[in-house]
Amino acid sequence: MKVLCILLIAVLFSQSDTMLASERNWNKREFMPTGLTFLPLVGNPQESRMAVRKLVKGPDLHVEIGNTIDLLRWTYVAENLGESRRSLSLGVSFFSYGYITSVDKSRLKVDAIDGFFGGHVVYSTILYNHPWQLRLRLMHQSAHMVDGRYDKYNESWVGDRLPISYTRDQAEITTLHRFGNIRLGGGAGVVWLRRPEEVSPYHIFLSADKLLYSSTEKSTHWYGGYFLRGENNNSFALSHSVEAGVKFGAWEGRGIRVTLQYYNGLNFFGEYFDERLVFAALGLSFDFW
Repeated sequence: MKVLCILLIAVLFSQSDTMLASERNWNKREFMPTGLTFLPLVGNPQESRMAVRKLVKGPDLHVEIGNTIDLLRWTYVAENLGESRRSLSLGVSFFSYGYITSVDKSRLKVDAIDGFFGGHVVYSTILYNHPWQLRLRLMHQSAHMVDGRYDKYNESWVGDRLPISYTRDQAEITTLHRFGNIRLGGGAGVVWLRRPEEVSPYHIFLSADKLLYSSTEKSTHWYGGYFLRGENNNSFALSHSVEAGVKFGAWEGRGIRVTLQYYNGLNFFGEYFDERLVFAALGLSFDFW
């Protein structure tokens, strides 16, 4: 909530003409700009998406709902070049993902759900003749077991695991470099509030994705990506996520993705944070930034 208040205050102040004086050379300001400056990292479960993934084995589904938008964007346009060389964006994220175990009479039975909200600041520039971005995210995460895990007839939770009070407030910084159709990135996050105490106080990660092929009319795009995350829940562990697929629409804009994902690592649903999760899934994702 504090993050959201800070962002709203920044939006109000940004409307003042004194914020972007011309002598500072940041000569283009946009409120609610089109597009998204920093596109989600392929394979990272903790990015906002609107998607559904069907696990190859069993009836389980992963459903993701949410979005990230840029509220404000300042751009420095070099007068001698006539093009943008630097930009600074401020935005917000609200999203969640749910673990669906079955469908009962057209009603989804949700086992667990995680919710996120927060904001980001992204700085973009050209570094050594290649695009480079730096993103700072401040995020709140809370996790919950839901009615799909509860046996209402016996008035008890299914299995040996009971709900826990799971919360993470974290700051995360990501550096992202673009080399043609390849994006390479990495970063780290620190958690200043966590429950239970066994939740890792930090995480580190690497990310890589590549646009493999685009059709002549630029409406169909084949791609692949890999995400590696390390954290310490009582002991250090690595999580691997690989995604490949095809996107129909604008590569860096709105479109529909058909995806194949493989994940092997710590469970990203907070209620099961200390368990390992391995799955392959087919998915359908909608990009609407």
